[in-house]
This record gives sequence, C-alpha cells and structure tokens, in this order.
Amino acid sequence: MKVFDLGTKLTDVVSHCIWLTKKFNISSAYIDQTQIGEMPLEVIQANFSQLRGAYLTAQEKQNVMMSLYLMVEDRRIGIPYGEEYREIMAQMAEQQYGYSQVRQARETEELSEKGVMTFWHPDSRHDDILWSIALAIYGVAQEAGYGRANKMIKK
Repeated sequence: MKVFDLGTKLTDVVSHCIWLTKKFNISSAYIDQTQIGEMPLEVIQANFSQLRGAYLTAQEKQNVMMSLYLMVEDRRIGIPYGEEYREIMAQMAEQQYGYSQVRQARETEELSEKGVMTFWHPDSRHDDILWSIALAIYGVAQEAGYGRANKMIKK
C-alpha cells in the first residue's frame, strides 16, 4: 500500500506505477480522473498503457462501493487484519452514506438523482485508501465480466 503525500510530483507517481507493473505483472489498473481530468491521465498512460480512467459520478460511486461491500459480504475478498491495515479498517468504518433526494440544482451543479447513494467521510479524515481499493476491486470485476456493463470506465 502506497499513499502519496499531497503535492507529490506526477513523475514520481508514474515511476511508482511503472515499478508496480513490472514487479507484479499488472495487466490493467484504474485511476479516478473525476477531479484530475484528461491531461494527467494521458501523461501517465504514455508510460503506463494499462491504466484506464474512471469518472466517478454519484451513480458510479454507488456501483463501485456496493461492489466492494458485496464482495466482502460474499467472502470473495478479505480485508487483512493487523496494525499496518488499521487505516483501511478505519476508513471503511468511518464511511457514511445516505440516499440523495431530488432538489433544485444551482447553475453550476448537476441535478441529483433521487435514491442514489452519496458517500462522505468525517471532517478532518480521508477515504482515499478505501476508494482506491473499491475501484481496484470494481475494475477487476469489470475486466473479468462480472456485474452489469458500465460506462464508468474509459476504454
């Protein structure tokens, strides 16, 4: 598990991705490009062609998180236990969710869909590790053909 500090140079992230690909013979990987856009993805893909971008809309976040929790519940994947995994367990336990309601959207916002789960974490905490694990599991399920077809992953 590698957590990059805020402000880490993109070249350092790319180098780490290339090292991981060689060490573990990675056939594909996914990155949440919802906030970062196309440019960083293209830079990384130039050196790490196995990378796919994913846009995590509210509906897709629900699909990703439900995939994680269902796979854990079905005992298809396990969460390691130990001091070094404490942050993963904390982020899973702290993740909160609720169902959205249709509301009047401001000009800069999209209209939220009624009944779609929205996720958040407590102030001063993070959920990056949880979402990266959930996206990895979801990506593997999509690549293997499990679950319904999805437009989230950019081919």
